[in-house]
Amino acid sequence: MGDIGARLRHLTANDVMSQRVVILNEEMALDEAGLLLLEQKISGAPVVNEEGELSGVLSLTDLALPRHEHHETQRVLLQEDPETHTAVLGKAREISTPDLVRDRMSRKVISVSPSTPVVEVARIMCEGHWHRVPVLNEERKLMGMISTMDLLAALVQANDEPDEAGAS
Repeated sequence: MGDIGARLRHLTANDVMSQRVVILNEEMALDEAGLLLLEQKISGAPVVNEEGELSGVLSLTDLALPRHEHHETQRVLLQEDPETHTAVLGKAREISTPDLVRDRMSRKVISVSPSTPVVEVARIMCEGHWHRVPVLNEERKLMGMISTMDLLAALVQANDEPDEAGAS
């Protein structure tokens, strides 16, 4: 094992992003989107408009909070408390509303480019308490997503890589 930091510094968003991404349309019914997230066993997904441009992100937390309670402080508390997160999953299963994805999605989306260093991606996610970050190309089209699990997998892989100098 060598310098894990050096290996991480060479990784970019393109190296760690998931390219197979569940994508929601902003005109999709909210209950349909919630079921899709649960069926796919994911906690959130990017949302695109009719032109295929990224317009937001929908998470299980967005589904669980009534529209008038959709505040950033509550979002962070729901995401960080395991007991509350379990309750959120239960509540998401019970959703029956005429709302559309666009009515509840988070419009404040922080994205990165494929060339963004993975350490910078991790910093952005930590500072904003983001659990997922879209990767967009120069035309602002979705190329993939980076989740906290993608970052952990990159960390483990960088740690487990054999030393090039030490290999004999």
